[in-house]
Amino acid sequence: MDGGDPKWGPGFSYWNTGMAGAQKIEQTPVPDFDYVSGFNIAIALDSLGRPHIAYQGLLHDADVLMYAYWSGSTWIVRNVVDYGVPAPAGGYHHSIAVDSSNNPHIAYYGSSADAYKYAQWDGSGWEISYIDAYDSVGWENIALALDKNNTPHVAYLCGYYGLKYAYKSGTQWVIQTVESSNSSTGYDCSIAVDKGGNVHISYYDDLNRDLKYAKMEWTSVTTPTAPQNPQASTGNGQVTLTWSALALMVDQLSQII
Repeated sequence: MDGGDPKWGPGFSYWNTGMAGAQKIEQTPVPDFDYVSGFNIAIALDSLGRPHIAYQGLLHDADVLMYAYWSGSTWIVRNVVDYGVPAPAGGYHHSIAVDSSNNPHIAYYGSSADAYKYAQWDGSGWEISYIDAYDSVGWENIALALDKNNTPHVAYLCGYYGLKYAYKSGTQWVIQTVESSNSSTGYDCSIAVDKGGNVHISYYDDLNRDLKYAKMEWTSVTTPTAPQNPQASTGNGQVTLTWSALALMVDQLSQII
């Protein structure tokens, strides 16, 4: 992958049948650096082997998140965040994945909101949600993977709170702490999901100079439910209450390493 010349935009390099090739993805439209592109590039391939690329642009000193994909004959370029909004939402250290319908998903750090955000292309536009948005979320390191059901899973460095993991359930993000032993653990994190839905995360602990690995595995737990069919009876000056109770089995992710 060619990072491109920031003045002229990002490029794409490939190897095909023993020959190397390169293509220009986006041409910077003006020579005076009002807009430059091609920083912090991430790439994923779809089911047809076509590349999808997320990258950072700079417009009038404001960061913008860009996306491009190869249609088979040309590069299609889209902005994830509208240029016209004040203080665009950045796109630092983003990660990209492509689902089974060949639609892109991008997780990124939004500098204007000091939050980790998630953008999903629904076929006509971007659906954007907040993953984690409270104070000290930054330090700008996030990794994304999709499971077999196209559910997004992310690992990210969360400032003073260490390494965190989140997955999307419906419209909500479920967040768990992987390690919070120090504020320097979680750098350069990477994430993968296996066929069983178990989550694997590798990351660097900068304080202890250790390369680490964590596995989050689905386990079944018993959750009590509210009493069902309560009945009251009297006799011998006493009131006796009876009811039935059901145990609900639910699956949750638990860290095992």
